[in-house]
Order: sequence, then structure tokens, then C-alpha cells
Amino acid sequence: MQLALLLAGLGERLRPLTILTIKPLLPITNDKLAFLNIVDQVVKKINVHRIYIIMSYLAYPWLEEVKACLDKYKIPYELIVDDRLRGTFGQLKSIIKKLPENDELLLLNTDLYFKDLEFNKVIQFHNDLNCDITIVCQKFKLKFGVIEAENYLFRKWIEKPEFKIVTGIYLLNTNVLKQFFKRYDINFMDMNEFINLISKNHKVCVYTTNQEVYDIGTLADYMRILNSCS
Repeated sequence: MQLALLLAGLGERLRPLTILTIKPLLPITNDKLAFLNIVDQVVKKINVHRIYIIMSYLAYPWLEEVKACLDKYKIPYELIVDDRLRGTFGQLKSIIKKLPENDELLLLNTDLYFKDLEFNKVIQFHNDLNCDITIVCQKFKLKFGVIEAENYLFRKWIEKPEFKIVTGIYLLNTNVLKQFFKRYDINFMDMNEFINLISKNHKVCVYTTNQEVYDIGTLADYMRILNSCS
């Protein structure tokens, strides 16, 4: 199992906190940074052979801090700094040649917070169903009814619909990734574009977790996470 963590976001919605740092390096508790919580949660559940940290040019000032954090895990790792903005999926271009064949890549955004997510069950689900890609989702139920209308004419009323929302956690077969990058010469691609394209010819599965996954997207989100940890 390979692990890739994306630390390349700009963090614009979290300013001014992200003027002097990046979102994954924001503290969650007194002794835990956001991205370290993710590493802790993953390595205590599954056996990771190598960690890839993909960072943007904005991360240069924090390279040594990230290295010091990763050294304690005694797992081989690589820090990759990409000077171009490539989109969530496009960032994998920087590691595609490094990935072994016939393996799996656990890919996570690092502006997330969660506790005790069942990664071992995600992998079992992925393998049992022979998935090429698994998207980890969580349930989200609206508090209100939704009206579908065409111009001003009523079409349908859906009472408090439930959706599956993307957590930013994915499990991907490395062979599928390598074949994709051989076929397409991309410099920028978001994850939704990749999934919509790859699902035409490959098996994309959806695993729904009952654990809550928080997005550290705005100041309000961040404060809610800090309060939950206090």
C-alpha cells in the first residue's frame, strides 16, 4: 500500500491563518498538526510501504518541519514540490513514475479531520468488489425539502433528501493510474474530471463511512474542529 498526501492547496478561504502557513500545518491540538492526524489515523490501521507528500511552491518554508514530522514514523517517504498548480488529480503526475505496479494508492487531501476511520474496511471493500477506484463518501441529509422546477413550473418535491458527499479520500489501483497517464498528457485536472472520465471504462465504487469527516475549509470549520478536540 502506497500513501499520497496532498499539501498543495492555497488555503485562500482560511486567511489570515494561512498567510504564514499552509492548511495541513495548522494545529488541531497542542501537539498535533492537521496532516499528522491523518498520517496517525492511516498507519495505525493499515501497513503503508511508502508515503508521498506532494507540496506546492508555497510550502518551501516548511519543508524541514514536514520532514521532522515524518521522520518519527520510520516509513520511507518522499517530498515532492511542484511549482505548478495542477488540480487535485493532476498532482499525481509528479509521482506516477515512482509508484509500483500491481499495488494500491491511498490518496487523501490533507485539509481533513477525522477520528478512527475504518481504512482496513475500505481496502477490504475495494478488493472484494474488484474495484479499480474507490471513493470514500459520507451521508449528508438536508434539513429542508427541495423543489425541482422548470422556469416557474413545479415539477417535483423531494422531502429532506440524502446525498453521498465526497470526503477527499480515495483508493486507486496503481496500474489504472499508470495507464491513464500514458494515454493522457495532462497538466491540470481536478478529481471530478478524472472520475467522470475513468468511470466510462473502469469500475469506480463508492464506500460510505459512518464516521464523520470534517473539511478544514473556512475559519468556521476550523473553529468547530478545535472545539470538538478540546
